[in-house]
Amino acid sequence: MKLTSHAWLACALIGVPVVASAQVPFDAPAEPVKGPILPAELPPGRVSESLPRNVYVTGDPLLLTRENMHVGERITFVACPYMQDSEPTPLWFADYNGETYFLRAQQNLSARVRHPQLKHKVLVEGIISPEPRVGKAIVLNPLRLSVLPEVDITCDKLLPNDGTAIKNPKRPPGPGVDAVGRETGAERSRQFAARLWAKEYTPDPVERVKREFVILWDFDNGIGAHGNYGQVVQAVKYARDVEASKVEIIGYRASVLLSNGEVLVERPGVEKDRAETVKTIFDDYPFPPGVVEVRWDPNPRPADGIADFEKRAVSIIVTPGPERSKVARK
Repeated sequence: MKLTSHAWLACALIGVPVVASAQVPFDAPAEPVKGPILPAELPPGRVSESLPRNVYVTGDPLLLTRENMHVGERITFVACPYMQDSEPTPLWFADYNGETYFLRAQQNLSARVRHPQLKHKVLVEGIISPEPRVGKAIVLNPLRLSVLPEVDITCDKLLPNDGTAIKNPKRPPGPGVDAVGRETGAERSRQFAARLWAKEYTPDPVERVKREFVILWDFDNGIGAHGNYGQVVQAVKYARDVEASKVEIIGYRASVLLSNGEVLVERPGVEKDRAETVKTIFDDYPFPPGVVEVRWDPNPRPADGIADFEKRAVSIIVTPGPERSKVARK
């Protein structure tokens, strides 16, 4: 059986869970995080990139969410990021309002907080961490980084190594020693994708209720779904498990309130791009014609400076169909 590139490569890259969504739903409500988040107490040296994602080490920030957004002082700004050479991995910084902020270490695509990019400004949405500074820089954690799509040739600053380093890098900038583990996980994901892609699919037992999956996006990003693919596939799996009679895909665009009082509004059309990108992923799987519907709202959602990152989204609403066993008995 030949799978499309979406159906196995991206699953392998993201590490789509092989458990049923009924057991570990990605959108399950989480308890609010209380108090400051400090780095795990680990001996100096490299730690595995497969360390659980809720274990924080400096240089690999946790993703800013509604559950952890009140653990410290919020700061939101746009700036040119710059990279500083360091051992064993380079470090990313940004300057804002007379201060320098440490964003993250350069690692790999398994990170939940994406890396900045030279020649592009970055939208920084983060929490000021109480942990010690990295060099002269204030650490931000939790954090969201959105690489803005416009090219800015002034964002090209590279600094030499001055001894600034992090205590527990997850991996070097090149191929890491966890390659065997990554390939094992990729193979599991390929097998999961093959089962999900098959026309004759045996549903897993789940509660058959109308359910909404909300997929969040980087600011102004509507095309690349790398960071969202695993979540979309969980919605695909749920739709197959409940033999969906209707799947509604709705794209939204939004705005964000910066710390200086300025409001940034996403470009018109990004809501359409987001909805169609998710629809393209659903098209990889054998849903009957007419089940998957797509639409978008062109009006930007207003900013409030609280959880603006939740408003740039695609909503996937799955309506269960009749169970085949019950239909067969009629």
